[in-house]
Amino acid sequence: MNKANYGKCRDLSVIWEFSKMLIKVILELVFLDINHINKAYFQNLLENLKQKYV
Repeated sequence: MNKANYGKCRDLSVIWEFSKMLIKVILELVFLDINHINKAYFQNLLENLKQKYV
């Protein structure tokens, strides 16, 4: 497997992981009552995303 292909595969897997995370977040938003969502929960989620993808 040459380097260019490896890079593409890696990028796709990162995008896939990010998509799964995003879908999970959206599903949680849909199924949780918005009024009960904790602001700290969102901040925590954002921190996790930053650590993984930035």
